[in-house]
Amino acid sequence: MACRQIQTVGRNRIIEDPIFEAARQTLNQAIEDYKRMQCNLGLPVNLWMINMSQALSTVGTYQIQQMQQQSPFAGPLSVKMVEDTMTFRPDCFVIIMDVQGFRPEDISITLRDNIVEISAERHIQDLNTAQCFSFHRRYTLPQNIRTDALESNLSCDGVLVLSAPWVT
Repeated sequence: MACRQIQTVGRNRIIEDPIFEAARQTLNQAIEDYKRMQCNLGLPVNLWMINMSQALSTVGTYQIQQMQQQSPFAGPLSVKMVEDTMTFRPDCFVIIMDVQGFRPEDISITLRDNIVEISAERHIQDLNTAQCFSFHRRYTLPQNIRTDALESNLSCDGVLVLSAPWVT
């Protein structure tokens, strides 16, 4: 199969843009699950989130806490968990990523043989400092999705949503 670049479209905030409805539902469910687990553990519950990027981070933090509680090793884990969410919805497959600090033009998405690679790089330089931020992720997509219809949308608050409908 040929390699194909996927264009990332810049969008409004994830809270208000209708294109992100599936992502909002997924993140809201993750937040509710997190709150329920917090209650079950007798821990205080954070009753509000400022934005969906923080929701992703909160869910990721919970996953790290769970791994630390189950780890046979003493001390904190030194590996940062990837805070992405993959969802198998009835109508489509969705990947939600926190990519705050990157613009649509910083992000490169390549699809080859049901493998999607997402990478981004951003350079910031002023008179005294130079900074480079980057990430690279690779996912094997389910075989029964329409890869020709894979879309990438980036909210202005830093949530990247890749989605593709199922083959019918």
